[in-house]
Amino acid sequence: MNIPELLVKVDEDLVDLSLGLAQYRLNSDWSSDFVATASWNEQRLSVGGNLSAEWEEQAFEEGGPAVFWGTLTLLRTGPESDEFLKTLAEVYDSETAPPADGRQG
Repeated sequence: MNIPELLVKVDEDLVDLSLGLAQYRLNSDWSSDFVATASWNEQRLSVGGNLSAEWEEQAFEEGGPAVFWGTLTLLRTGPESDEFLKTLAEVYDSETAPPADGRQG
């Protein structure tokens, strides 16, 4: 599989990260599971997730685009997820990095 380079876009205090979709499954309850991957500084990054089936439209601003709120649960996929969190901390210039074994402190 060809792994895309991580795309990073910084806009004031927000950072957008773009990864490639490596796996996707629509579940019988209409929720979705996925794994997204990218490479960054010669490291492979990965993060898994589950998107809930229920999303509600929220008022954002009159005449603006529709905004929907729902639940996204991020899932650890192994050491590649740990690298993803380290990269996220790096691009946000955070001094807090996750433990190497993925456990919460």
